[in-house]
Formats: sequence, C-alpha cells, structure tokens
Amino acid sequence: MKADRSDAVVFFGATGDLAFKQIFPALHRLIRDEGETVRISVADEGHGLAPDQLEAVFERFYRVDAGRSRAAGGSGIGLAIVHALAEAMDGQAWAESDGAGTGATFHGELPAA
Repeated sequence: MKADRSDAVVFFGATGDLAFKQIFPALHRLIRDEGETVRISVADEGHGLAPDQLEAVFERFYRVDAGRSRAAGGSGIGLAIVHALAEAMDGQAWAESDGAGTGATFHGELPAA
C-alpha cells in the first residue's frame, strides 16, 4: 500500500515540476535511497524563501508571492497535498532555503517499502 501512495507523491511532484519549469527553468530532482527511507528532493534556482516561509509553503492555498494570481501559475495546493500524503505514509516533507535569491530545495522522505 505504501508503494501505491508513494507513486502519488511522485506524481504530484512531477506535476509541480511541469508548472514550475515555466517559471524556474533550472529545476533539479534527486531521488536517493537512504536505507530505511527514500528521499525525493526538488531544487530550484528561484527567488528563495525567508525563514518564516519554510513551513508556510505547505499550507493550503499559500503563495510566496501574494500578488500572484492563479492565472499567473499555481493554486497554492500542490505542496499541501505532498505534505499530507507524506505524513499519511509515516513520512515527512520540508523545505530549505538560504533566503532571498538563493533558490529553495523541497524534500519528501518516505519509509522504504
């Protein structure tokens, strides 16, 4: 059952990749076997995140740029879905960034099947 749900996390990650490749052409994905867990990381070279945004980006309908409309890209739901699915599978999702202008890395970690 975990493998079926992990496919969903990869699907949502890939869906986000398609949308964000238009905004951030330099998008990097890494899938790494950590023994008892599998980590999926997606890094961009975009605007970066402030420390107070690292957890907020996983809230439903949250947008880093509040002035950006849905028509300009994204509904603010993708990372919330990834976070919820990861937690439902006894995993976790988190973001890292060194701040403005440094890009961000988004991680999802799941127990290995």
